[in-house]
Amino acid sequence: PTYADEGLLWERMMPLLSAKNIEAVGPCGVIEHDDQYTEENVDLSIFLPVEPGTRVEEPLEIVELPERDCMVAHVQGPCSQFVEAHDLIGGRMASENLAPRNDGTIASHAFNLYIATIDEVSEEELVSEVYQPLR
Repeated sequence: PTYADEGLLWERMMPLLSAKNIEAVGPCGVIEHDDQYTEENVDLSIFLPVEPGTRVEEPLEIVELPERDCMVAHVQGPCSQFVEAHDLIGGRMASENLAPRNDGTIASHAFNLYIATIDEVSEEELVSEVYQPLR
């Protein structure tokens, strides 16, 4: 329903991965499918990188994303700072005359990587990166 409810997705996905002995090979994260911040009915996809050749069954899927240039904001502290990170990215892109990637693919959506997660550190010590793919 909201960005704060992202944990519900993780609660559904992690047991499915565990049952198949699938582990992350890098930082996990979330893809934001909405073009702008919305209060409710958000459209998110969570992800974790896996070994090449990994196979999954529905409702999971393997998505391969291309390498792409992105504007990145480093966030240390609670996820509530993501809105400010997106605003800073938008301001920097405007000042540098950069445009977001806008090709209608999943590769054009903003995403977050969770470098240090809440199961590893306190909320104040969380480390994340907010990415906006560029044209």
